[in-house]
Amino acid sequence: LGRESHRRPPPPSPQTTHERESTHPPQSSRHGANSGSCRVHCINGNCVDGRCQCRPGYQGDFCNE
Repeated sequence: LGRESHRRPPPPSPQTTHERESTHPPQSSRHGANSGSCRVHCINGNCVDGRCQCRPGYQGDFCNE
């Protein structure tokens, strides 16, 4: 009985590494999954390296033609 019933495990240490890893704001879902550096809305395509890559059959700066 005695001493062992009063022992508690040490509290968990705070984890700050995950907070520091994510320094970029969350991506907007309206730009699609590949929009890391895109400032335009690719209507019928995906943003890759800051530019829209249109799906087959679409063209233009925003893949809207």
